[in-house]
Amino acid sequence: MFLYSLTPLPTNNLFVAAGMVRARLPRVLLGFWAARIPADAFWIWVTDRSFSSIGRVFSNPLGNWEWILF
Repeated sequence: MFLYSLTPLPTNNLFVAAGMVRARLPRVLLGFWAARIPADAFWIWVTDRSFSSIGRVFSNPLGNWEWILF
């Protein structure tokens, strides 16, 4: 649960599988949240960095008439 929850893939199938094998829900949730909190924080950080970098790339050329005509 922990390793799969680190990825950005959907985790609903893991909860279905945990229910089918009658796993203990507190353990499943502990592994899920232990991985999901840092993983989501990482993806939010990456997204913020990406959008701020893209904004800087396009902010200069858009004000320049040569780039607009190009």
